[in-house]
Amino acid sequence: MVVDYDCLYIDAGDPSGLKPGWYFWFLDEHNTIASEPIGPFVDADDVMRSGVLNKVMLIGRLGKDPELRSLPDGIPIANFSLATERSWRDEIQEKHTETEWHHIIAWGKLAEIVGQYMTKGRLVYVEGRLQTHSWKQGDVKHHRTEVVAEQAWLLEWNKETEEQHELSTEDLPL
Repeated sequence: MVVDYDCLYIDAGDPSGLKPGWYFWFLDEHNTIASEPIGPFVDADDVMRSGVLNKVMLIGRLGKDPELRSLPDGIPIANFSLATERSWRDEIQEKHTETEWHHIIAWGKLAEIVGQYMTKGRLVYVEGRLQTHSWKQGDVKHHRTEVVAEQAWLLEWNKETEEQHELSTEDLPL
């Protein structure tokens, strides 16, 4: 069972032979590596060429089951909320926790997969880009920033779900 992850930047001179960029590995309950490196999530060469980057990587829990629907032209779209937490200790060592809620949107095949496999409370990884919408309602201008998902993975998989869908985690198309 995956219980944690570790993130590392691989440099161009690294003997691993991996392309430069950020990678992460899943760790098991014994804090040993439980997966091959996943990445690169940020391609250092692309960033250096363009000088700009719009990339979001989140690990959190779904706030509710994804809402799956189709546009009039038949393109599937899934909306869901994702909660991430930040914990810290203040100067008197009192622990504080802050929850941030993110609005996520997935399109096409990814939307179908999200709607089929992801449920409220599940730990997931989402990678995508930020997109902000603005609209006016009466005299009030509203803004909403959301993450347009480009990839999504379940980070927890239980036997009940595996038997229900007759899939193993290796078969998951996420």
